[in-house]
Amino acid sequence: MNEKNFLNLHVLISHSPSCLNRDDMNMQKSTVFGGVRRVRISSQSLKRAMRKSDYYRAQFGAPSFRSRNLEKITAHLVEELKGEFSEEIVKKTAVLFVQAKSAEEADVEGEEAMDEDVPIGKSSEKKLAVAPWCVEEIRLLCSEVGAVMKEVTSDDEMDKLKKKHAESKEKYEKKFKEEQAKQKPKKVPQPKSLQEFIDDALTKKIEKRLEDRTCLLATAFNQAVDIALSGRMATSGLMTTVDGAMAVAHAITTHAVDADIDWFTAVDDLTEEEGETGAGHLNTQEFSAGVFYRYASLNLSQLQKNLGGASRARALEVAKHFAHLLATVVPSAKQQTFAAHNPA
Repeated sequence: MNEKNFLNLHVLISHSPSCLNRDDMNMQKSTVFGGVRRVRISSQSLKRAMRKSDYYRAQFGAPSFRSRNLEKITAHLVEELKGEFSEEIVKKTAVLFVQAKSAEEADVEGEEAMDEDVPIGKSSEKKLAVAPWCVEEIRLLCSEVGAVMKEVTSDDEMDKLKKKHAESKEKYEKKFKEEQAKQKPKKVPQPKSLQEFIDDALTKKIEKRLEDRTCLLATAFNQAVDIALSGRMATSGLMTTVDGAMAVAHAITTHAVDADIDWFTAVDDLTEEEGETGAGHLNTQEFSAGVFYRYASLNLSQLQKNLGGASRARALEVAKHFAHLLATVVPSAKQQTFAAHNPA
């Protein structure tokens, strides 16, 4: 490991009266440190602000997009890759990206379905997590999926699959009859439909094809640097887990803070013109001012790996821009009210 592997950044930013990060009660996020209350800005808030900033787009291009709605994800990808791949290939790739399962996982699911007396194929499905999607990564996967789909749907391959599917149905019927003849018959998992059988074959071939192409897919993160920096946890499918190269601490004030409450009103102009007094809206907002300490650490070797084996020079270039982002980007919450656009 390079002895100068970690870049540690320490930043002080003085924010004028503001409320840059709120909790579920609409109050400023805070923490107790050193026995006193300090205002806090979460690392999630900071990272999102950096990812969505104009500076990020200028230096790295469009960031990844995050969603758990597969229908909307697919529609977005179809539009982005229009003219390059058919809608069928893009949709197939999107589904395989998050839902593909190995044969072992499928067997376990079948066993659990029998144990819980749930009809085969009706076992509970996990909801998608809000994961980052990289269009360039899907573009590379579409090329592989398209090639495999062409291979699997050839006449010779389809004949082989239909024959294997028929054999699996025969085995099921034989096993079912044997169990029915017993006093205490056990449930026998129903065979998959022909389409499910074909989909499984397609998935296995794609997974095998991509086994030695991890580095190729990682190069896609040069177009979505935020995934290389923040990482990604994958639970299934073709989506790969990425160990984040960047660690960002929650920013806290260097001193104790006693927050103030802004009691504000919105006057109804038309009512006022009629000679009546009073406000059309009343509310309160917590706010404070302070000097915030931001800390972040960047693992340069991990960053090189995440970028598909990028050079040290490329990693240092990304690090330079990351340092700029950490020192200048401010969350957008309540900025129209407080205008706390204060760089380090």
